[in-house]
Amino acid sequence: MISLPLPILNAALILGAVLIAWRVDLGNRTARNILRALFGVIVTISLVVGLRFGYGLEAVRFLQPVLALFLGPLAYMFFLSFFRPSDNRLLNIGNVHVALIPVLIINLLRLHDTWVMLDVLISLSYIFYACLIIVLWRRGPDALTQCRLQQIANMRVWMIMVAVILTILSIVDGGIAFAFWYWGEAIATMGISWAAVFGVGLTLGLIVVGMRLHGQSDKIAPKVSEVSLSLEPQVNAFLRENHRFADPNLTLDKLAKRIHIPARKISMAINHVSGMNVSQYINQMRLAHAAEMLLKSDDPVAQISEKSGFLTRSNFYREFQRVYGTTPAAYRDQARI
Repeated sequence: MISLPLPILNAALILGAVLIAWRVDLGNRTARNILRALFGVIVTISLVVGLRFGYGLEAVRFLQPVLALFLGPLAYMFFLSFFRPSDNRLLNIGNVHVALIPVLIINLLRLHDTWVMLDVLISLSYIFYACLIIVLWRRGPDALTQCRLQQIANMRVWMIMVAVILTILSIVDGGIAFAFWYWGEAIATMGISWAAVFGVGLTLGLIVVGMRLHGQSDKIAPKVSEVSLSLEPQVNAFLRENHRFADPNLTLDKLAKRIHIPARKISMAINHVSGMNVSQYINQMRLAHAAEMLLKSDDPVAQISEKSGFLTRSNFYREFQRVYGTTPAAYRDQARI
């Protein structure tokens, strides 16, 4: 085995990500707490693997499979918390899974030769929850009513990434379990070492990609109806009044409650009239407002970004350059020449 206990290194990297994620404001307390729990489980698993295979501490072997069973349901419930409150009943799927884990632990204390079957169960759990996350993703961006509008695109990218990671974990975990059963601990330990190398690379990659990726939402073909033609102007006027579109904490659910129109009808009206989803529609308003302020005021770009409803300066610059083909500062300078 590689002399450096890579799972320990991986745990340290993930712990660093946890400290960063701990301060991230997702605008959703439930999601934030679930994310913290998920990262905590991942860190603990990495530490357990490092202690067992890096230092030969066999006393912790019982923790690894038990903790692994929490990964799937926690990842699924994290994304589910951004959907409509009525979908909370679906949390029962994850809750039942979590509730069954203590029962499984009790049975393991009585049956010590079930580790292979437990690894199979863990692999199936990863696949099961990866599929559930894909099902959530297929509902479309406007179903994320509890997510800040400017975070929806990135959230959908993360849903795909997590589903892929769970699938990879299923394959890796299944392969290691087979190696233990067929070749013994020596070969399996080597596989764990290389899996840890992959884990370090994956952790670093996720940190970098998570900061740079900007997901592209699905394009919806416009199909105008009379109802949409009547609703869209109401929504538009409400958003423009007192610059409500610039509220960085605005979600589709909050918009629906304030305007007293069901979220689904708002989504359909905007899609039919503009060909955009709600997130893109409001983002367009924010960018137009920022462009107008750049021309009419001497306020700093950072201040204009904040007044237009953008949470981060990097996101504002990226979106502005995508739409206007230049940076905010260059846009202002060119207009004044």
